[in-house]
Amino acid sequence: MRRKPVPVLETDVHHRLPRASGGKGINGNKVVVLKSQHVHYHALFADKTPHQIAKILSETWIDKRFVLVALPRTKKDDYSGEGVA
Repeated sequence: MRRKPVPVLETDVHHRLPRASGGKGINGNKVVVLKSQHVHYHALFADKTPHQIAKILSETWIDKRFVLVALPRTKKDDYSGEGVA
């Protein structure tokens, strides 16, 4: 019996702060994502700022009872997901 080939998931590097906005090619500004997701992200958001992205999501995609906001992180912030329902 022949096995089906395992699909290869292509990855790509995403810059959290776009290079066009002054982002550097250093590890803290780069994250590895699926290539298909990266293409869709840039198709939707191009090189918009987090505030612009939050506004687009809130006005178009999020339940109108809620608003999505982008807040700058502080050193004391913990976004590990612990305690988040």
